[in-house]
Amino acid sequence: MSNQLWENPGHGPWGIDDGVMNLMLLAEQRQQREIQERVRETREYFETVPDFKFEDFVGNGAYGITVRVRQRGFGLRRSRRLIVKRPLNDRVAGELSNEILAMSRLSGSAHIANIIAHNDNNPLPPSRRFKRLRRIINRFRRQPPSNLLAGLAGPTLVLEYLENGSLSQLRQRLEYERRVIPNRVLWPIFLCLVRACVAMKYPPYTLPDSKPKLEEVPLTLPDRVPDGILHGDMHAGMYSSAPQEISRSTVQFHQ
Repeated sequence: MSNQLWENPGHGPWGIDDGVMNLMLLAEQRQQREIQERVRETREYFETVPDFKFEDFVGNGAYGITVRVRQRGFGLRRSRRLIVKRPLNDRVAGELSNEILAMSRLSGSAHIANIIAHNDNNPLPPSRRFKRLRRIINRFRRQPPSNLLAGLAGPTLVLEYLENGSLSQLRQRLEYERRVIPNRVLWPIFLCLVRACVAMKYPPYTLPDSKPKLEEVPLTLPDRVPDGILHGDMHAGMYSSAPQEISRSTVQFHQ
């Protein structure tokens, strides 16, 4: 018995009207053009920034793109990879601005990706008098220049890149090799998730690219407990492990 929807003229798969299908295809094509344009623009920009190199396009979401760049080492400082996030267009730029606001509050948490740099509105260029000195100091400290994002329009967010992959990738490897994670490994993973939740409840509010600190519930709770931050996209692909995980032998619980 044939599917009548496929036989009806003017209807595409699943009974969707041809006009609606065309609009969906046009919207998808427009999004692909925006993605390609943003990636090209970001790649060309970082090719002109000293000590930085564009590496790869990581992916895109509903409102933005993610690319990976490398900051070259200097002296005893090793090179490092960073994640750069940009909006697809001006219509959805506010979504990334909201993420920048949330990540700024969480900056300095040991179990939240550390924010390296960001801008909502392009900053003014630094004075020429201190430009060279500031650049040398930043290179020794491995800090990005203060005007790193000045040439990119719209909000931009730079985060640390976690090299060890995601929990989703680990699960896929275990399924492929038919192996089981023992409880002694699972418990630290869940503890890390709990630490991240503590950070969202009690954000540290530190400066970008600060040394991360272990998240803890304060011994003395404030008179008004903060509302905290709600994560609206929690899944295994969002959980990554850092090269050097901060850990403790004991966990303290406060009443």
